[in-house]
Amino acid sequence: MRSIVRQLRSVHPAVLATNGDSGWGYANTTPWYTKYLIVDDTPDLDEVVDSAVRNASRGFGPNNARRVDATVTRDGEVPITAYGHVITYGEEWTVPTGKAMVKLDLKMPDTNTRRVRS
Repeated sequence: MRSIVRQLRSVHPAVLATNGDSGWGYANTTPWYTKYLIVDDTPDLDEVVDSAVRNASRGFGPNNARRVDATVTRDGEVPITAYGHVITYGEEWTVPTGKAMVKLDLKMPDTNTRRVRS
């Protein structure tokens, strides 16, 4: 995620909320991470986000089960399923005028495939 956020510098990303799981527990064996960013709504925002995701996810795909998805929302209310300093899990966030929200979702391979069995 850090490499994606670094590549979004031109649109001034600010983290709204994050959530995730390491995937090493008994209830969840798939590591995942979600990050909500507030960015400037520029005319080339979609291209900037697509490029950042593409660059950061080289090698991701069905062969290794790593996947990163990005969603850009320019207006309306977005339900936030993450934790932040100014937002509560499950709360809806209204995208401010002149801004957009970028939601990044990262999914990694199941940890059961990496555990040593005896």
